[in-house]
Order: sequence, then structure tokens, then C-alpha cells
Amino acid sequence: MWNGTETPDIAPTPLPFCPAHPSGSKLLTSSNYTILEFFQQFFTSTVLLTLINNSNRYARSTNTEWTDITLADMYAFLAMTIYMGIVKLPTLKDYWSRIRLFNFAFPKGLITGKKYLAILSAFHISDPEDDRTNERKRGTPLFDRLHKIKPLYTDMRNACRQNFQPGQHISIDERMVASKARISFKQYLKSKPVKWGYKLFVLADSLSGYTWDFFVYEGKSAGASQKGLSYDSVMSLLNTSLLGTGYKLYVDNFYTSPILFKDLLQKKVSACGTIRTNRLGYPRTTVNALKPKDPRGTTKWIREDPLLFVQWRDTRDVFMCSTMHEGPWR
Repeated sequence: MWNGTETPDIAPTPLPFCPAHPSGSKLLTSSNYTILEFFQQFFTSTVLLTLINNSNRYARSTNTEWTDITLADMYAFLAMTIYMGIVKLPTLKDYWSRIRLFNFAFPKGLITGKKYLAILSAFHISDPEDDRTNERKRGTPLFDRLHKIKPLYTDMRNACRQNFQPGQHISIDERMVASKARISFKQYLKSKPVKWGYKLFVLADSLSGYTWDFFVYEGKSAGASQKGLSYDSVMSLLNTSLLGTGYKLYVDNFYTSPILFKDLLQKKVSACGTIRTNRLGYPRTTVNALKPKDPRGTTKWIREDPLLFVQWRDTRDVFMCSTMHEGPWR
């Protein structure tokens, strides 16, 4: 039966917090880093050389008069691209316009418009030869839909993990990256500020919001487990061999399930989140549960081994599940 706040509960034994590395940034606190040095923590020389080599290979295959771009050219191109994300103009050519309204000094002193557009047309993340090999696999399970972004995608994930270690409190949720590209796995999420684009599943540090790991959702996969996308996404991101153990995970009702939370405990990770009452494993008893006439602020709880379920009356009823808390919550 459901219990009221007058009934005591047995608090679960806290898991010892054993992160793989000391929590926080991996940067030296005694050093004064420049903006460029921060940028290079993610866009390393190896990453930039990959972009340069693949862009030059692609351009040579389509333009016999192509002049190879250099590391300096790539820095200028990326700096200009970031600038365009801050200063919005109707067209790309407006950044180099001589019209008084658009007479900006920064673009002209950084890179010519002709060179920027040339690099943009040639910009290639993956090896063109590998692209052709992957394209021959289209229609088979071996075809990689993320192949053209894979080198940068992999390096960015590695850099996110290498530059920071999350504190004990972490969260997993979806994030949308706006895109107008015509791709088969573009998603629509009406609840997000960005409604159309690539959907990412993200593991972030709860205190700082730092993205420690992420992956792009490619749509339904033949390799998915029978436990569902929400279960698979959490298990994919929670790599305890890289992250450590004793973490406290917070999620919303898309992810929360008794099966997931029990399996996370096996990995020495506790969890808490809102839950949908139709989830398999949610208590079906209605004895002493919340009633329509119960006032706002009424709390009911029930424990089933490591799982604590809570019903709380607010402007609407809130249902939660936890493996880290003691009921009732005071």
C-alpha cells in the first residue's frame, strides 16, 4: 500500500563516489589560457589537418586548378564561420560588401570573400574515397548514415570526455541541433525551442551544464534492444569504465523505468526521475494512493526493494521514481 509522510522509510545505502578522474576541468588552473588555446582543446591540430586534407582531396577531384588550403586558411575559414553565427546578414556576400550598411572591417581583414566561398564549396570532413566505398553499401546494414561527419564527430566526442570530468550529479536528455538539410533521420520535437534538426542524446554535468558525451540519433536501428530507445540511450552514454561509479543520474519520464534504474544500480549508478504510470514495474496498487480530494502538497510513497515511488499533488499530480532517496521527502 501507499504510505503517507507519517510513515518512516529505510534510507538506501549511498554508493561510494569513485570517478575515473578528479572532477572538474582538466585544464591547469594556474595557467592563463587564450581564447585560441581553449578552441584548440577541441579543434586540435590533428582535427584541423584531417579537415584540410579531406577538403583538398575533394576539391582536387572536382577542380583541376585548385590551390591547396593551409592551416592558416582553415583557421581563417572557421573564425569567419563563427563570426557569421554571431553577426547575422541576409547573404554570405554581404559580409564583404562595400555598401556602407554592410561595411564590416573584420571579414575583409581576415579572408577574402572569394577564398571563403571556395573553401566552403570544397569543405569536406570525410575522405572522398571512403565516401564512395560507403555509398556502395547503401541499402545494406553496413551503410553508415553518419559517415560524412564521422571523423569530426568522433574527435569531438573524445575531446568532450578528455577535457572535463563530471561531478557526482549528472543528467541525460535530448538536444536538438537546427538543420534544414534533407536527411532521412531529421527529427521533429515540438517541446524543444529548436523543433527541426538533428536529435542528440546528451550526458551533461548537472552543475555546470558541460556536455561530457553525446551521440546523434540515426532513427530506428536493427541493433536496438527490446528494452527501448530510452533504455539504450542511457546505457550507451553511461560508460562507467570511462566515467567511474557512484554517480547520481537525473532524467525525465521519457527515460525513467524500474528496469533501467535496477540495471543502473548493477553498474553502481543511482538514479532519479519523473515516471509515467504506465511503465512496466510501476506499482499497480491503489490502496491509500492519492485521491481526487487530497489537497495540494499531499505526498504518498511506496518502496519496492531498491526502488522508491512517490506521488505528489501539485497543480497536477507528479510521479517519481528514485534509487537514491529516502521516502517520504521532507
